[in-house]
Amino acid sequence: MPASRKLPNLTGLIVDCGRLRIDEQIGAGSFGTVYRASQIREPFDPRLPKTVAVKCLGERSFYTDKEHSMHYVCSSHPSVLTFYGQFSVMEGNVEIVCFILELCKHNLWTPITWGTFDYDNDAVKRAFSQILDGVQSCHERGIYHRDLKPENVLCHSSDPQVMLADFGMAIRNPNSNTASGTLPYLSPEALSVALRDGSATYSAAQNDIWACAVILVNMVTARYPWRQATSSDPAWSAFLLDQKHFLSRKFPIISSEFNRLLVRCFNPEPAERPSLAEMQASILGMHDFFRDPPSLSVPVASASSAPTTPGASFSFEDSRSQSTKPSALDSADYSLLRELAGDDKPLSVASRQQESKHSYILPADHPTVLALPSADQRLLARLRARPRPRIVRFWSTRHVTPIAPRPPPKVLNPAQRLCRWVCKQIKAPLVGRSLASSRSAGSPGC
Repeated sequence: MPASRKLPNLTGLIVDCGRLRIDEQIGAGSFGTVYRASQIREPFDPRLPKTVAVKCLGERSFYTDKEHSMHYVCSSHPSVLTFYGQFSVMEGNVEIVCFILELCKHNLWTPITWGTFDYDNDAVKRAFSQILDGVQSCHERGIYHRDLKPENVLCHSSDPQVMLADFGMAIRNPNSNTASGTLPYLSPEALSVALRDGSATYSAAQNDIWACAVILVNMVTARYPWRQATSSDPAWSAFLLDQKHFLSRKFPIISSEFNRLLVRCFNPEPAERPSLAEMQASILGMHDFFRDPPSLSVPVASASSAPTTPGASFSFEDSRSQSTKPSALDSADYSLLRELAGDDKPLSVASRQQESKHSYILPADHPTVLALPSADQRLLARLRARPRPRIVRFWSTRHVTPIAPRPPPKVLNPAQRLCRWVCKQIKAPLVGRSLASSRSAGSPGC
């Protein structure tokens, strides 16, 4: 749970009975602040590394004690971030709880951004197997994470070992009636419980397995399969209409073998999804996660930046030169055009709402668009790739307060443009024929 009060700044303090010095802040969020700390009291404690991470959670409560117990129980596994202990800092009459953890410089988004997993099957298998081992270890101890995502999977720059972290939303009950986590990583049954009054429940273990499958998509494609697995999301709706081919169309780089595994993992029925052991066996036995690069006629867009906070947006760049244009387009090119159009990139909810105010073309993964012929989809992709109207804010010379922006100009959608063009094509011959007949009849011309 978020801290009930503003957390104090611990930089420069000597804490933990004079054993640690807080050097600098390295991370912050709604659930706490993370610092880098060093041992200063000699002889150094051999159980602790010289440099550790200190996570300040806030005022002691049921939630801080629960996170401590959950993380401590799971910390013995090598795929879980090491928990060394805790201490308290008094701020007036309030006790602030801090955890001493293993220090990691990066989360999983960093190697994804660097391209560590690009066309490297061994790297994908090694890292994802460690994630599955950590989740399996937690489930065997009766603990369910419920907030699995790349931001909560930490790693070192030189060590390929990845570790699970942040057990603030973990529970011991296998069935939960509250949905907690990040939208792209929540299963459809968890989201349906969140939209109801809380009377229904869902399997917390199945929700963790679903989140692991989404993380695997992040590692292979550096993108999300959808923003949320609800009927209001066009990508999820399109997947339900064509489960066998939607992911391979959206991600042209994935192999057919990997696509079949994802279809099983994203089955709307929780009982039909593979278990962690079955997923582990499928991952280790998979021949190739990626389609052969030469089979793609157009290079795949690469991620130039990855989100460091939940729900943050990606920025993609095309590896081709802007001056080169493909001569012919096939099904893989259509998918790439849809990716470069910008409407199916993972955006935050606020950014998506702001952008939808000025979006005049349906998204590329909308069921209506996917049902169109290939030529029409190509036309929509090209129209979508055109620059959108720029929003200009005007400022008064007398006052500092901003004036409301001008409303965007009225723009016809593709269907209206097509209808107008067809009417012109039909109307022109009819008008010419009527003029010719009127002149032959002796009536004056217009």
